[in-house]
Amino acid sequence: MVYFMCPPTYAIVDEYNLAAPVEHLAAIGLFDKEFCVLAVSLEGKVFILTRGKVSTAGYLQADCVGVAVVKDLFYLACMDQSIITCTKEGVLSGMFRQPAPIMAIEAVIIPEKHFTGYAVSLGNNEVRVYRGFELVSVVETDSPACCLRFGGFGLDSGCLVMLTTAGTFDVRILRRNAQLPASAITKPGIHARAVALQRHTKVFRDTVSREARDSKEIFRVFQNDLARLRTLAHHTMHERTRQNLNPTSEAAHLKLHCQIKGMRPTFKAIITLTNTHASLTMHEPIFIVLSTAHMSHSIEFPAFEIVDLHPAGAAERFTLIRCKDEQQSSCASSELTVLVCKGTEVVVVTKIELPCR
Repeated sequence: MVYFMCPPTYAIVDEYNLAAPVEHLAAIGLFDKEFCVLAVSLEGKVFILTRGKVSTAGYLQADCVGVAVVKDLFYLACMDQSIITCTKEGVLSGMFRQPAPIMAIEAVIIPEKHFTGYAVSLGNNEVRVYRGFELVSVVETDSPACCLRFGGFGLDSGCLVMLTTAGTFDVRILRRNAQLPASAITKPGIHARAVALQRHTKVFRDTVSREARDSKEIFRVFQNDLARLRTLAHHTMHERTRQNLNPTSEAAHLKLHCQIKGMRPTFKAIITLTNTHASLTMHEPIFIVLSTAHMSHSIEFPAFEIVDLHPAGAAERFTLIRCKDEQQSSCASSELTVLVCKGTEVVVVTKIELPCR
């Protein structure tokens, strides 16, 4: 189902039953009298929704990655490295392919540059900017960008914000004096020399005056926003690492911590089990079982039994892990799996990389 709601009360004014789960939605003229909404289902079926009417535009040959709205056209990015255009009338046309798998797509609209296009993130560490089917620019990244957003960032406009698969934020800001290719200008008959005449407008003079007056404040706000994003990314990575190293079972009120010390061929594993309950003493026996994925390591004590774990108390056990073939300079790395069981139920599991180097 697709529902249309009207602000500010967000009452449902219309609904459409497409008989298929919708994966992507995009709209042209949503707040106009004559609007057009494109919906792509999980099965690759493309629908065009207008006022009181539903029509089928066709089927996609591959799953849809994303949709960008540029002027009066929908640009559909697909998993078979193709980009397909769709008109408001529901006509699929204009397919062209990319040199690598498509990760994301985002509309790029710069009114002051008279530029309307879209950015496509590819799996070969490139972000390509197009106007229609014409390549305008290529942005190189350290790793593939899985999410793109274009717009204002802080006090700057024309910012392309990218989130990469490595978990980093990459922000690219369009320079105010950047000259786009003449072929990328949407208005016919306008050349690069005509764009330079915009320097004499009141908007340009006000912008230059504001930057000269508040340049330090603008730079400070931008650096604060950038530092806030970096801090958030570091906190998120630290929290995920902490959760992986200290898995907690809320139902069983147990927290497990495992640490590996030493160098090859012998390691020492220190396992700490904590009762997180404030008043409950665990009289039921709790078993800790250790195992490795490969037979290249031997564990001195592969299992432990813990009884009478008091509230907020912790039990610590350790065992030695040896590489069986000590003559080799190195052997294949293995994962140490630690299970915490209450009876026959496994309540906490953690895995730690165990290199033998």
